[in-house]
Formats: sequence, C-alpha cells, structure tokens
Amino acid sequence: MNTEDSRSIERPDSPTPEIRSTVKIQGDKRTPIKHILIGTPEIVEFTTRRLDQAGYAQAIEWARPLTLNEPLNIVPDPGDVISLLVRYLSIGK
Repeated sequence: MNTEDSRSIERPDSPTPEIRSTVKIQGDKRTPIKHILIGTPEIVEFTTRRLDQAGYAQAIEWARPLTLNEPLNIVPDPGDVISLLVRYLSIGK
C-alpha cells in the first residue's frame, strides 16, 4: 500500500489535484477500503450521518468536505480497483 500522505498533492505535470491513497500502518493486517461521497454538501452530510446511524462509520471519521471546482484525479495503489454505486436520494427541506 502507498505510505504517502493522503492529502491533496499537485504535480507540475498534472493540471488537476490528486488524492493519494491511504497510509498503511506498519503491522496492521487489515486492508483499507476507501469510500468517496460526491454530491451536494447537504446530501454528503446526510449520507455520512446515515452511515453513522447504521453503525458503519462515525460522521466525525470522514474528512472535511472539499469543494470541487475542477476535475479531480484519484491515484490508486497498484492492484487497486474501483466500483461505483449511484443512489438517488431526496432529503426533506
């Protein structure tokens, strides 16, 4: 696994910001899974709270939402794959 910092990194040859993979903790035998939520601020917050209520992940464990004003590159670790699930939600206003 990648041991680089997971913060956004900009390379001179890459016009868009990149998000690196997670940091692997030495001696930890678990395999990380990365979840990405992309949507309006309200629906992302709603979803993190629902995952918290379901006991899957505490809302405070999520990174602070970043505003996406331009394309984003995701740099996987060698051998990583990606799977996407799209759900359509409506939240009461």
